[in-house]
Amino acid sequence: MGEERKHHHRLGKTLPEWMEKKNENSYLQLKQLELEALAMAVSSLRTVASQNSHRDPLTFAGNSSYKP
Repeated sequence: MGEERKHHHRLGKTLPEWMEKKNENSYLQLKQLELEALAMAVSSLRTVASQNSHRDPLTFAGNSSYKP
């Protein structure tokens, strides 16, 4: 009985440490994913902006009589 309690105490000491490490890692992974998603969004917005910048606003509004 005494031996069992000692073992449990040791587990209780190491478990929170391990959980902390695990949570820290998943938090960092989450931040990494957020940054990647943000970078993708920014680059796609840039692509759209660069495609549209040389077009006339009138063609954008659907003015079919306008010939570039």
